[in-house]
Amino acid sequence: MVSSVLILLFLVTAIGTLAIVILSWMLLRIARALLQVDIEILNITKDIDVTGTEMNHKLEALERLPIPRAYREVKK
Repeated sequence: MVSSVLILLFLVTAIGTLAIVILSWMLLRIARALLQVDIEILNITKDIDVTGTEMNHKLEALERLPIPRAYREVKK
């Protein structure tokens, strides 16, 4: 009886730890993706005095970035 309770407690702890690790990993990936988008935006828009053609190329590059939908809605 005691051993089955200990095994059950161990399994619950292991599953909880695994869930925390997976969620942390997912949040880290989201944060890195958002940071990369911000860096790309800064790289694209840092040159203010460019010709119209160069700006069009930069804007096209900006539109091709894989910006998550939720982040795009917050930035509007």
